[in-house]
Amino acid sequence: MAAKAGTVLAAATVTCISDREGDPYAAWARGGRQRVHLLARAMKDRPIVGGGRLSTATLSLAGEADVGLRARPDRVARKAHLVARFGRVTLTRPKYLREKGLAGQGP
Repeated sequence: MAAKAGTVLAAATVTCISDREGDPYAAWARGGRQRVHLLARAMKDRPIVGGGRLSTATLSLAGEADVGLRARPDRVARKAHLVARFGRVTLTRPKYLREKGLAGQGP
């Protein structure tokens, strides 16, 4: 099965998706992979190289959607408005990183 997966992946574009608990800086700093797209929902409004923040970066609109969120013990049911944007930005390296050996990281 691993050999078959390798054959499929060799010919495909792979999209990795992480939620806000993921660390997009670590994934993006590893980089260097062709045909790999990284899609992340940012938990923090990270600073970007050259000034500004991720929320103020010039990004293209991919789409919008309204979704219903069910009630939870600590929250009432509500609607959320989701906006997906895309573009190329360079994140400023965080002061502290869990993963060692990333690009731009000191000893």
